[in-house]
This record gives sequence, C-alpha cells and structure tokens, in this order.
Amino acid sequence: MSDLAALIPFETQVAQNLHFETSDHFFELHHFGFDRLVVTFEDARLPKERPQRYRQGWGVAPFLKRGASILAVKPKQCHWYSKPDLAAAFAALRPFLAQYGEVVTYGMSMGGFAALTYADLLGAARVVALAPQATYRFVGPRRETRFPASFDWDHSGPHGDAVTGCKGAEVFILYDRMERTDKWHAGRFQGGNIHRIALPYFSHGVPRMLLNIGALGMVVDLVLTGELDELALYRLARQRRDFAQYLTFLKAKARQHPAHTARVYGLLGEVFDPSARA
Repeated sequence: MSDLAALIPFETQVAQNLHFETSDHFFELHHFGFDRLVVTFEDARLPKERPQRYRQGWGVAPFLKRGASILAVKPKQCHWYSKPDLAAAFAALRPFLAQYGEVVTYGMSMGGFAALTYADLLGAARVVALAPQATYRFVGPRRETRFPASFDWDHSGPHGDAVTGCKGAEVFILYDRMERTDKWHAGRFQGGNIHRIALPYFSHGVPRMLLNIGALGMVVDLVLTGELDELALYRLARQRRDFAQYLTFLKAKARQHPAHTARVYGLLGEVFDPSARA
C-alpha cells in the first residue's frame, strides 16, 4: 500500500462502503467521516420492481465527489415508503446515526415524501425536498392522483403523512407553485421551520430543470450547509425559458385557459393550432 501511495501525487480520501438490506429496502452507505450524513431516497421514476441491489442510490454522485458521507435508501418495489421495515431499520440505526455531527435528508417527489416523513425519526437537522408529496392519504376531499400505483399501498400507518414527520428539522421545499398539486402539497407544511422556495414553470421535474440551468450544485450546497442564495437561484431560473421542459409546461397551462392560449403562443412566436397537442 505504501508503494502505491508513493505513485499517487495528491491526497485522496477513501470511503468505507457498506451495503445491507431489510425485507423491503436496500441501503447503500458511503462513509467518509462523522461530520455529516446525507440520507437520500429514490423517487418513483424507476420500474415498479427494483431488485438491483447494487444500483447507485438517488442523488449520490455529487456528494461522493465532495467526500460527504451518504446513506442511500433504495426500495425493492415502488411502494411509496409505506413498508414498516423502514421505520424499524431507522430506529435500530439511531445509535450509529447519533455519531454524526448532523443528519440531513434529501429526496424528490416520492423520495421527497420519505425525506420529510422520516426526518424526525432519523434525528435530521435539515430536510431538502424537491417537488415532494406531503401524503398519499385523502385530506378532506383531496388526495394525490398523479401516481395511481400509489393507491395499491396502505398509507394509514404512523408514517403516512409527512407533515407530522419533520417537526424538529429545518425544512426546505423547492417546488413549482404553478403545478397545482405540488402547490397543495407544499402548502400543507406550516411553521417557522418551513422554507418554501417557489420555482414557477419548473413543472414536477424540478431536479432536471435545476440541472439545465446550472443550479443543481446550489441545492447540493444547501443540503450540506443549510445555506442558499435565493436571489442567485432566481436569476439562474430565468434561463428556464431556453428549455423544452419550460415551453411544454407553459403551453399545457395556456391550453387550460382558452381565452389566453393564442396570446401565450403569440408571445412565444408560434401560431396556436387548436387541433394540435401542447
């Protein structure tokens, strides 16, 4: 090892890696040190069945580049983190997690729901959630309807409403207030620990647009430090107009209001064809 080290002309930091599993989840730990642990949760974009134990966890790459310890939670099925083994695993891990200076949870959409729901159980100091769901239960007459596969799972347990799971953490929710369902979810979180950052016309694909405009690194910094230059973020957000994601979402919104549809298309330099899809 000393001979190999002599060949490397720079200092390197090596992680201790560990993979383990419960009945319904895989876990991927990259440990660089006990200053901070970021816990990430997958979203719902992957296939319903997810048997690949060693797939890379959601959002892991930028934290590895920065030498930040990270625990990625990977469900074996797309079950919206409704299985009780997850809470049991986190409870069992509490003595280990307590060694870290701070724990931060991070996720998008379904993963954002989990990051919020399990924050207090993990003892998280901070949550960063991108376009998260607050719950899959009915709240009065309303519920999340965009992901019908979620109806197959039981959300009646103690971890079925994220609003009750993040009372002790500083919470940052980045979402598109023009996406009505995402606005409803974000609005259910109230209190002095809640920071809602509205990003109009990002649609539900917030991470993709953050990457497009060059702002994803700012969110990684927010996860690691709890600091965000919102003015700089909003300046970068203006670049969303250059991407098809923004145009597609804007046209879809325009078509919901026929009186303004032709005007919006005109501002985009296009001719509105009522027979065409947005």
